[in-house]
Parts: sequence; C-alpha cells; structure tokens
Amino acid sequence: MKKVDLVIREETLDNERRTVITPDQVAQLTNQGFQVALAKWDERIYSDSDYVDAVSSAGNNDNFNLIEPGEWKENVSYESSIILGVKEIIDHQLGDREFDLNRTYVHFDHSFKGQDGSDKRLSRFGNEPYGADVVLLDHEYCVDDQGVRTHAFGKSAGYSTAAISFLMWANKVVGDDAELPKFSYDSKEEFFDQNIEKIERAVNENGGLSSLVIGGEGGRSSKGAMKFYDDLSSHLNTKSQLSNVRWGREETEAKQQVNGLDGINGFDVVVNCTFTEDSVPPFMNDKTLQERSDNKLQVIGDVTCDTTPDKNRVRFADYKVTDFDDPIHHVGNNVHIVTIDHSPSFFPKEATDDISKQFFPQIVDLLEARKQGELVPENSPWERSLEAFENNMLVPVNAYHMGKNVSAGLDMIAMSDEAKDKYLEDNHDSLEKLFIGLLSQMDELSDEEKNSFMFHVSTGFFKIHENDNATGFKASNDHINLDNLVTNMKESLERHFPIDDLCQSSEVVNGHELSKVVSDQFKNPDFVKTLGYDDHESFVESFKQGNITAELSLFLEYTEAARLVINACENSISVVAEEFSKARRVIERTELFSDDVMENIEEVVALHEEGYDL
Repeated sequence: MKKVDLVIREETLDNERRTVITPDQVAQLTNQGFQVALAKWDERIYSDSDYVDAVSSAGNNDNFNLIEPGEWKENVSYESSIILGVKEIIDHQLGDREFDLNRTYVHFDHSFKGQDGSDKRLSRFGNEPYGADVVLLDHEYCVDDQGVRTHAFGKSAGYSTAAISFLMWANKVVGDDAELPKFSYDSKEEFFDQNIEKIERAVNENGGLSSLVIGGEGGRSSKGAMKFYDDLSSHLNTKSQLSNVRWGREETEAKQQVNGLDGINGFDVVVNCTFTEDSVPPFMNDKTLQERSDNKLQVIGDVTCDTTPDKNRVRFADYKVTDFDDPIHHVGNNVHIVTIDHSPSFFPKEATDDISKQFFPQIVDLLEARKQGELVPENSPWERSLEAFENNMLVPVNAYHMGKNVSAGLDMIAMSDEAKDKYLEDNHDSLEKLFIGLLSQMDELSDEEKNSFMFHVSTGFFKIHENDNATGFKASNDHINLDNLVTNMKESLERHFPIDDLCQSSEVVNGHELSKVVSDQFKNPDFVKTLGYDDHESFVESFKQGNITAELSLFLEYTEAARLVINACENSISVVAEEFSKARRVIERTELFSDDVMENIEEVVALHEEGYDL
C-alpha cells in the first residue's frame, strides 16, 4: 500500500458530526496526486458513500482509500500521514496502547492555555523517540501574519448559539421543558420546519420579541448571530413584532458602566459574541441581574464560553459550560444562559461547508510542503501553529501545575504585593529546590520558553484557569485585572529566582546531561539486556505494564532522573530504596558509561541525597 498523505479520521467526542473537508474537496486532492484515506464514521454529516461517490465521479480512485476506524493508528502506511480531525482525541489512560500520539495531528485540542486536562493531552505527544513530525498543529493557532485565524467555526458558532438561545426562550415562554428536541439538524430548514410553530407561538404570547447581538460588524460570530435573526424573521408571520439590534465597539463603550452595560436588561434575548485576551469589565453579572426592575431579559447566549473570570464579559459566579444534553443553565432571577462550546455541531452540514471553504487552501499548502520534505510551509499559518505547539508543550503545563501546587490553600489573589514577596522570601530555599527539580526534568529552554515558564508558574499561583478555585472571584464580581496580577507575580518570582541563573546552575545542567545519557543508553541493546529485557521494544511494553526487573529497579533508584526517559507511568516509578552500592554494580557491569559520565551521575546522586528531588 502506498504511503498516505492525509487521513480524515473519525471523531471521538460525543454529539459531534462535523468535519472540516467535504467530499468534493477530497476528490480535488486525489486529482492533485495526494493519497487520501477516510476512516469510516457513521455520525459524519457527509456519509462515507458521499466521499466514495465524489471521488469516483470527479476524482482519482487510485489515490483514495476507505479504511476502518483506528486503522491509521497502527498501520505503517500512515506513519508519516497528517491525521485530520475537528476536536481533540478522547483520553486514554497512561500505559494504554493508544495513549501515545505518534503522528502529525491537525485538530482543535484546547490545551495551550492551561485548560482542565491539558497536561494529560500534551503528555501524549513524544513519549517515544518518534521523529520531528510528531506534532499537534492546532486549528486555533493557524493564523495569518496579522494574527487573524485562517479558518474557524466562528460564524457557525454565532448562528447555532443564537438558534439554541431563541429556541430555549420559546420553551420558557410556552412552558416547555428546557431541553433540545435533538442535538443536531441535517439542515437549517429542518430546524425551522420543526420549531418555527413554537417560536411563533412564543412571540404571540410574549407580545413580541426583542433581541440584542453584542459584537463588531466584522466579527465572524456576530455575523452568524445576525444571519440567524434574518433567517428567523423570514420564516415568521409575526415579523412585525420582532426587533433586533447589534451593539459594536462604539455602542458598548458608550453604554459601559462599572458593573455592566446600560440598557442590556431591556431585551428578551441577548447573544454575546465578543472575545478578548485582555482583562475587561463585564457586560453583565450577578449584581446587574439582581438590580434590574423587570423580568424582560430571560436568555443569554454566550458564544465565547470563556470561563476565564476576568476576561468573559458575561460574568456570573455560577457560570459554567453547558452541552446539548443540558443546554441551558440558571444564573439567577429568571435568567438562563446557553454556553455550549461546540454549538456549531447543531448545524453540522452548514458548519462544515463554511469552515471547509476557509480551510481547503491551507491543507493544500501543508500537503504540498510535505511533498517537498518540509514539516510545514515556511512563513505560513502552519508555521505559527507549530510554533504555538513547541512553545506550549510540557514547559508551561508543568510550570502551571507547580505554581498551582505551591499555592494550594493560599489566597494568592487577596495577598498584597508585599505579602507575596515576603512569602517568596520566607520559602526561598524550598521553592528554589522545586524550580531546580522541575527545570532538570525539561529540555534546555529557549529564551521564549523561559519567559513562558515563569508566566505559567505565575498563572498557577493564581489558578486562574480553574474558576471554581479562583478565590476572590466567587465572592465578587468587581473588575479585577488578572493580567496585572500575573505580571506582578512574574516580576516577583524573577527577582527571587532569576531564571537564567537557575537554568545555568550545575544541578540543572547535570540533570539535562544525565537525561540525555540515560536516554541514549536505553536505546542500546546490550544495556537493555543487562537490565533483564530481550530488546528495547519488550522493555517499553513491560515498563508500560508496570513489569520492572530488579536490575531496572536498582538503576532507577540510583539515577532517579532516569524516569525522564519514558513518561509512560502516571504514578511514581521509584522503588523502595536499595543500597546505592548494589545499583552502582549494575551500572558498572554494563561498561557503557564513560568515566566522565559516571562522575556526572555521581554528582546528581549526591545532589539527590542532599534533598534535591530530581
């Protein structure tokens, strides 16, 4: 079988039917000489037969294969393939055969901002000595030279969130259960055929329907929300009773007050399409709902689904992301909110058709680059996505979790800058050991990664990605600038723990050197046999299953840093301590370590005995 250039995989998350490439586009790729494989998947909005027929009628059958789900994971024909999907691949436990991700993946992974579970997702890449093409190219970070995303579901998200919000409003007005009749529709017309009568009835019973879309005229999601309103109007006989406005940047700036937007409570339905990377005041919060004089506002559709507490403009203490099974969430005083983060799945065909037009030129460029032996096209959106992956691999994840664990039980947000400085000063020695231990377990950091390291330690101190645990935000809806807090924390850390000095310390340098040496030795067949295994493959499989020989136990206990070699076991692999002399005999018997390397090992072991957890 020929090497496959592109695999369109099955999706693994519930309530998903989208893809990012259509049958006609696959036919075009086969005509351009690319080998394409399609994994069977019954839920895909375009059926397997749609792709087969398109290639048969307008493509090249010799360049197309329909394969079984998951076949691409093991078959050598797919080792250098691009594995294309929509959303992240469902989690597997450490040690499972399917835990490691050993291909080039293109999908939305939601793992570069410290989101829940991101450490596990990122740890699935590179657990074996795979090639440089084992990477995640996240759709979200595929941007042009102006930082604008080349392809996104934004318009579809705005349309779908508006549709669900208006339907949930109608349910509230007519007294129906707050649930969706189905989680996706094959077309927009199917939605209107099945729901327009209820919405019409609700408009009549309510004496009209007024709605607000918040978002700039050029925004993808606000365009989608406005398009839904136009489509709804065209299907209703009661369009004279409808009113809808859009507030862009100028309107919101003019209406912005300390706690919210003036006049926002005067609408039945509000769809928030704004997104910001900055710390901003809210459009509405618990206080504005409590202070309103009427019950007109009933449903909020929040396209952003952003749980970061100082950046979401719709800021409630009880904010949470909903889903198709439970689409609407009560936030107080007869107001409910829709926050489905994969809302475009509501109209999977339209969502697929929309994003595929944006995406197709990008995937052609990537495939062409691969044909030329390049990982990604130079100076391209893909290069920026690759850079995001490299800068956000395990460095920030580990740093974030260190900061989070160090600050467990502390109300860091409530501390003054002086109190934080005193805390760092009083705990300097123990914290420095933690820094050194963590840096010793990472590859040598670039300047950008050093900056990222300290930034993520700082965000971990505040735990800002875990809204439920972000003390200070649950009790207050005041405007708190977390960006400033993180910046101040980062500056404090760098004063007490200069990152360049830490990275150049002998402990960290020796830790890196030892890691490289041990990694190389584990690839040596003679060394692996000395540790009681037939070959490298049997060692890896046995290790993942927790089968550790006595010789390996001694070796691991002796070096400690050897656990860097294979991150395949979530639990600590340290074994009950044996005398170092026994372990030393095992190592010396291999005769594979030079005298210089043995000195390096001895120095690290000595540091370990002094209390450094390497």
